[in-house]
Amino acid sequence: MVFQFEHMHLDANQTDRSSHRSIKAWQLLDLKRVMSRWQKDLQDRGWNSIYLTNHDQPRAVSRFGDDGQYRVESAKLLATFTHMLQGTPYTYQGEEIGMTNVAFETILDYRDIETRNIYRELVEEKGLTLSMFCRSCTPKAVTTPGLRCNGMTRKMPVLLLARPG
Repeated sequence: MVFQFEHMHLDANQTDRSSHRSIKAWQLLDLKRVMSRWQKDLQDRGWNSIYLTNHDQPRAVSRFGDDGQYRVESAKLLATFTHMLQGTPYTYQGEEIGMTNVAFETILDYRDIETRNIYRELVEEKGLTLSMFCRSCTPKAVTTPGLRCNGMTRKMPVLLLARPG
């Protein structure tokens, strides 16, 4: 069984070496190309692991779908996609009910080490303002590049009213 991570990097901004958290908008055709190639290359030769999220990634509906108005439809589409491919589908905790990224009130409420580290790195060490940090922390950087913040959503501007420490 093969665990490949190529599709997990579709939104990684490979040209920005300043942080592994730099992202760019992902393209549907890129996802199709990657998943199709793995399906064809492993056909009759190997077995793939099929997944769209894990503990290090934003929720699939928030990252690859619409976690607002079309949350249910997006969750069903993504579940159908993963379960119709050849390989063993893996469903991450909450994915079966269309769970989306969380939106806590302050950074203090996050218990995710990646979220706390990106906050420390960008706000406390590099001096990014809270408003810039909030605008940049979206798993979907559709119009402008952002910075990956595991678990954070478009609702981020109302979150960081308190500073840890």
